Amino acid sequence: MYLQSLAALAATGLMTAGAQGALISFAADSNPNEPTLLSQFDAGSKITSIFDRGPTMLELLTDPDEDGPLGPVFTSVAMSLGFTMEHVDSRQIFPGFWSHTFSVVGDFEFRDVNTDELLYRGATGEGGGVFVGLGSATKIMSGSISAFDATYDIGALGAAIVGFGGTNLLGDFGFTLTSINNGSGAMLAFENGDVVGIQDFIAESSFSGSFIPTPGFTALASIAGLVALRRRRDR
Repeated sequence: MYLQSLAALAATGLMTAGAQGALISFAADSNPNEPTLLSQFDAGSKITSIFDRGPTMLELLTDPDEDGPLGPVFTSVAMSLGFTMEHVDSRQIFPGFWSHTFSVVGDFEFRDVNTDELLYRGATGEGGGVFVGLGSATKIMSGSISAFDATYDIGALGAAIVGFGGTNLLGDFGFTLTSINNGSGAMLAFENGDVVGIQDFIAESSFSGSFIPTPGFTALASIAGLVALRRRRDR
């Protein structure tokens, strides 16, 4: 009977804790002395690449339990990333204001500045990520790179902060690009009158992302917690 109750409670824990995850973020002013991101456009492949400065130093905030009692943890990290983008669509939202959509593939990671230990690595595959740039018919003034079916790998240092580890954890992320070319915007690249990419630019960026433990970990953590609780009560 006890084991049946334990399994039932573990299943309940799986349903409740399974939705509980960790949040990570950094603000646009985390690296005030230099831009966060750079880009290059290759006319031959019609690919726009976005990457870090190699690497970029930031203050990363980790909220292990989504505004729960644990509170935020700040870590000085080196961020590295690489995304490739291909143009999908451009359309006028209202007179003089356009959105330009690109498909995105790539990954990013955060490592401790002092030890180079991995905290978190996120990735999005083919068809998983999107860049939406806002501006005019010929220029992008701001934009965002996001993915809602991203995967995360949690390093040992990250696991010590959030309380769980693993690979290919489900999650999402978003990079918000501002102050593109110091506020002057990035010119679009055209071929035969059609948008094919974005000319080289620099940009500031803020970031937010989230990920959740695997169901197996959640069930195990629930059972371990319930066993510990039972042992304390039996003393």
